[in-house]
Amino acid sequence: MLLLALAAQNLTFDVASVKRSTSSAYRPPFTVTGGGGIDANATLDLYLVLAYKVAPFQIVNLPEWAHSEDYTIVAHAPPGTVQKVAGKRDDELLERLRNLLADRFHLAIHREMRDMPVYVVTVAKNGPKLPESEKHEITSLHMSRTQVANEGGARMSWLAASLESRVGRKVIDETGLTEFYRFDLHWAPENLPDAGPSLFTAVQEQLGLKLEAKRRPVEVIVVDRVERPTEN
Repeated sequence: MLLLALAAQNLTFDVASVKRSTSSAYRPPFTVTGGGGIDANATLDLYLVLAYKVAPFQIVNLPEWAHSEDYTIVAHAPPGTVQKVAGKRDDELLERLRNLLADRFHLAIHREMRDMPVYVVTVAKNGPKLPESEKHEITSLHMSRTQVANEGGARMSWLAASLESRVGRKVIDETGLTEFYRFDLHWAPENLPDAGPSLFTAVQEQLGLKLEAKRRPVEVIVVDRVERPTEN
């Protein structure tokens, strides 16, 4: 078991190129290529979000250039590598990405808990308005800047995670609801308040829940060291 753990910690790409992006070089932000490689063009903060499965607000102590400078990464996994699900980011690919960031950007991080502003989801006064689903998996999604909806069934933790990118904070489920539900939440953009309810109003009116501002311990990634990479 120890040997397997050590092997998992040393997963690397077979060949990798890291270069500062030029304005004329277009690549999608992050694509998983055949054989478990990546072809990407993004800022370092996005690479950290993907590699460590965190939200942007959970990354602390990054320099300004890590938010503004794009880097093109083209990397190939060792021959014979097979993705568990074609085109998806599995744990082995993310381990290779973390090791690549440590090698080329000299990235060093640690995790810690910090008391931060969050939103807590609770049940509103008149109770939830959530249709339960017999299906225990999501069959399709309808996601946009002003909508979070699913077909099939999802737990409250899915709703909380889906709202985080909309509110820019950790969202914590404290409803006590444990079943699988169908969610259909839609609201007006902030710049068009007369077009419909705000997100917070919609959560209460459409789902029978509340989003309340609180403070809670949140796990964050603290960047201890990072440097611009040497191109190769």
